[in-house]
Amino acid sequence: TNYFGVPGASENSFPLYSLADALTLRNHLLARVEWAHAHPDQADAALTWVIVGGGPTGVEVAGALAELVHHVLRKDFPDLDLDRRARIVLVELADRLLTPFDPKLSANARHSLEQRNVEVRLDQQVESAASDAVVLAGGERIPTETVVWAAGVRANALVDVLGLEQGAGGRIVVDESLAVPGHPNVYAVGDVALIPDGDGATLPGVAQVAIQSGRHAAGQLKRTLGRAGPPKPFHYKDKGIMATIGRRAAVAQFPNGLTLKG
Repeated sequence: TNYFGVPGASENSFPLYSLADALTLRNHLLARVEWAHAHPDQADAALTWVIVGGGPTGVEVAGALAELVHHVLRKDFPDLDLDRRARIVLVELADRLLTPFDPKLSANARHSLEQRNVEVRLDQQVESAASDAVVLAGGERIPTETVVWAAGVRANALVDVLGLEQGAGGRIVVDESLAVPGHPNVYAVGDVALIPDGDGATLPGVAQVAIQSGRHAAGQLKRTLGRAGPPKPFHYKDKGIMATIGRRAAVAQFPNGLTLKG
C-alpha cells in the first residue's frame, strides 16, 4: 500500500490487497455495527465508512460495502435503521472516478454508486487520518472509525534493499526487454517492475501485465541459456480493463475503443 506520506494513514486505515486484509476489514466492519447496535446514541462514527481512492479497488469496495449494508446488515439489525444512518464516503483526488477509463464510464460508475447511497467526493485530498476521523484538505473533519485505504500501491518492500535503480512507486527500472540495466541476466516483472509501454509512459500494475511479463522473462532466460541471440523487447497485449461496481453494475473498456456498462 502506498500512503503517500499522509500523516496517520498507515496506522489508522485498512489496506485491501490480500486475503488477510479482507478478513481483517470484514471483522472490523461487523464489530463496529454490533457496537453501534449496543450503543445507538453514540453510533455515528461507527456507522461511517470512508474509502480513500476512486480507482477500481476503491470503487469496488464502496459498491460492495453499500450492498452489504443495505441488503444484508439492514435485515440483521433492523433497529439501527441503516438505510438512513449508515454513511459511505468515497474520496478521490482526481476530478473523476476510474481515471484510466473513458470519462463516460467514470460518470456511469459515479451515478451507480450514488444510486447506492455512496457519497462521492471528487477533487478532495485526505490531509490526515486518526482513529476517530479523517481530515480533508480545507479542514473538513469526517468522524469515522473505519478508513479503507485504496489510494495506490507501491513495490514490495524487498525491492528497497536490492540496491537497484527505482522509479515511481518504488518499482525497479527495466529496459524494453525487462532486463535490469547493468544486470543483463536479471529481469523484473509484474508489480515490482517499472515497465515502459513504448509511448513514454509505463504499464499499470494489473494481472495481465504480470502474467505476460512473467512469460516474456521466462522466454528470455531460455534464450540466454540456449545462447539464442540478443534479448527481445517485451510487447504487451492490452486485453482491456473492467471494474465491478455492484450487483448488475460494471464498466468495461476494450483496446479497440468499445465500452460497455450495465
